[in-house]
Amino acid sequence: MKDILILIGFLFCTHIAYGQEPIRAVEGGGGVVNIDSITPLSQLIERLKYPLQFVETGKAYWIGYPDLMFSIAYHKDKAVQPLIDFINRVRSIEAKENALYTLHLIGLESRTGGRFYEEFKNPKARKALLQFMDHYGLHGAVVHLLMRDPWRMDIPYYMEYLSKPHKDYSKVLHALNRFYLLKGRPIGQEIPAYLRKINIKVKYPGSGSCPYITDMIALKKAFGRKVYVDSALTSSEQWKDCFKRIQERNTKSQTSIASALLFKLGGWGSFSSFDSKYFYAFDRGKISIYGFSGARRVWLDWWKMYKHKKLRWEPTPGFHKNG
Repeated sequence: MKDILILIGFLFCTHIAYGQEPIRAVEGGGGVVNIDSITPLSQLIERLKYPLQFVETGKAYWIGYPDLMFSIAYHKDKAVQPLIDFINRVRSIEAKENALYTLHLIGLESRTGGRFYEEFKNPKARKALLQFMDHYGLHGAVVHLLMRDPWRMDIPYYMEYLSKPHKDYSKVLHALNRFYLLKGRPIGQEIPAYLRKINIKVKYPGSGSCPYITDMIALKKAFGRKVYVDSALTSSEQWKDCFKRIQERNTKSQTSIASALLFKLGGWGSFSSFDSKYFYAFDRGKISIYGFSGARRVWLDWWKMYKHKKLRWEPTPGFHKNG
């Protein structure tokens, strides 16, 4: 009996020391996590070298971190620098990514879940992730994990990345679409009320596919000079081909409202995947639409103006903010 009481006391103290119990969100509940609190941290981290099986969560937007990652995250801040050292030391990209995901789990304080955001709480873990923003093999994973809960401290890192030549900017531009609450943002501004009431006829070709371009053409036809489409888009073969095909007799018409078309074009920064290919800006009654190159230029111009000023963050009901 005495031994049982001692064990209960030990478990209670451990819970107080390490905080709330870990949670792995899975569809239907029951995401049991088995923590290995016996094996030394250094040995646990070494196991990240080997392929890991992520747990099936039943939801594409939940990450099924394996028990090994939870066991390392159990050590909280003590595991951050050893994980950084591990990433810098090992050669395998898969092993490096395993460590990145573990850093992310530390940032979540081992509690996953959420439909549109996750609450990242640990600044030390976040700074660790940001170190690898420009790593060729890890860039996509880093941005994917950071954008799940956008922090203001990420923005200078994103801008530094955008300023470098010959990079894949698509993921960073998508992540910037997640900053709904940034006052003065140059892309994806709030759509004014009057645009929510204007009906626009969109023509879709009877054969082939013209995703998004048909919407841009319809907006431009409806608003004339009030809509600017970047020349990098209008001069493309895809634009020319789509424009030609919607003139054919077998085109089908569909009525949409302008705000719905802009919302679709903007992408609005998916929580868990990279799906933004086009970006809109609304300024003083004018709509501008860009691809990756144009959106990069707009964000960098904005950064030149605002980097010496304090970026303002305004809360919106129903949306989480942090950082």
